[in-house]
Amino acid sequence: MSDSVMELDLVAAPVRYFVAVAEEGGIERAARSLQMTRPQALLEAISALEAEIGLTLLEGAGDRVRLTPDGEAYLAKARAAISAYDEVTLTAGKLGRAARGQLQVGFVGPPPPVLAPELFGAFARTHADAELSFNDLQFPRNSTASWLRGVDVALCFSPSAHPDVHLQRVREDPRVVIAPREHPIASREELTVAEVVDEKFVGFDPAIERGWAGLLTLDDHRGAKPSLVTDELAGNALEMLTILGAAKAIVVLAASHGRIIKGALPNLAVIPLADAHPTELTLAWKTDTRHPLVDALVGLAAGPNPGQP
Repeated sequence: MSDSVMELDLVAAPVRYFVAVAEEGGIERAARSLQMTRPQALLEAISALEAEIGLTLLEGAGDRVRLTPDGEAYLAKARAAISAYDEVTLTAGKLGRAARGQLQVGFVGPPPPVLAPELFGAFARTHADAELSFNDLQFPRNSTASWLRGVDVALCFSPSAHPDVHLQRVREDPRVVIAPREHPIASREELTVAEVVDEKFVGFDPAIERGWAGLLTLDDHRGAKPSLVTDELAGNALEMLTILGAAKAIVVLAASHGRIIKGALPNLAVIPLADAHPTELTLAWKTDTRHPLVDALVGLAAGPNPGQP
C-alpha cells in the first residue's frame, strides 16, 4: 500500500469507526466487528472526530449508544465516504497489480487451474513472467459487480449478467444433482428435471445473488423459487454441503463440481441430470478494469478449446 493510501486510511478510520458503532448499536459490539481489542480506542477516535467537525454524533455509553439528530444526518454521508474510500483503495490495488504484472483471479469452488487446466496452462506458457494469485470468493452477494470488487477477474459457473460486468464463456458443463446417500433418489443412475424439481432444496441466504443461487435450485426450469427449502440457509459452499447431509435436501451443481464432490465426500451422491439446461463456466470482470493480463486471459478463453476439464 502506498504512503498516500495509508495516510488516507488514517483519515478515514474515525469515520469508519462511527459507521460501525451506528450499525452495531454499541461501542463494544462495534469493536468486536472491527476486531479491535480496545473499545476505548474506538470511543476516543469518535470523540476526536466529533471535536474536529463540531458535532455531537452519539449519545449514551457502552453498548447503549444512539445517534443524535446530527448523527443521523451525518451517517448517510459517512457511509458514502467510506464506500468511495474503499473503491479508491481497490482501484489503487488493481492498478498496482497491473503495473507489476500481477493478476488476482477469484473463484468459487475448485481453483481455476483445476476447473480450466488448458486455459490456465496456456496462460502460463504465454505469460511466464506473470504472477498469478487465486482468491477463494464467497458465493456472489448482492450483485455480480459487487462480488468482483476485490479481484481483477473471476472464474465462476453462470454468473448473472450486470451492466458493469463483462462475461466471457469458457465452456459448457452439464448439471448434476447432489443428494445425501440416504435420500430416495441417491441410488438412481440418472434423473430428469421433472423428477426432482419439486424436491426439497437447500435454502440460500437472501443476500446471495438470486439469479446465481436460482441455478442451484432449478429456478430456471421451474420459473420460481422452490416451494420446499431447508430451514437453515447456506451462505457459502461449506454450509451448503453441511446442510445437504443433515436435512435430506438436494442441490444442483455443475458436473465439474460433482466429480470433485464424488471423490471427496462419500456421504453424498452425484447423479447426472439428463435434461437440465447446461451451466457455463465463465470469466467475469468489471467493465472499468484496465489490465493487460485480464485481456490476455480473456483472449485465450475466446479461442478454441479454452478450458476443457
